[in-house]
Amino acid sequence: MSLTNKALADLQEYKSFQEADDLRLSILSNIACILIDNGQYKRAMVYVDHLITESKKEYQIIVLGAALVRKGMCLKGDGFSEDSENAFNSAIEMFEIMDREDYVEGTRKNPKAVYNPYGYVDLKSN
Repeated sequence: MSLTNKALADLQEYKSFQEADDLRLSILSNIACILIDNGQYKRAMVYVDHLITESKKEYQIIVLGAALVRKGMCLKGDGFSEDSENAFNSAIEMFEIMDREDYVEGTRKNPKAVYNPYGYVDLKSN
């Protein structure tokens, strides 16, 4: 976790480069997924909240939708089913507006793998 936080802080120095922003968003997304996989929903939510804030700043609509999916996963894991469904539905609406049925389907079938600019590694299958 400390290495992740250090990497995120170091990337701030390069915020004028689009690649650094994409990498930062990817790190936030992947660390949230790793924490979710390990049942650490409250810790994951910290990174998801950062991901939501960052994606809104950069107008990264697909990333925002994916962040809402991760938020839904955290809320579901913590037992907040209604709030979880609201987050998933918000993401699905965003993806439908953009005609991204692949993301809609992914949200319903494999939410962890929904959009990540540098890919998603499923640690449990390795």
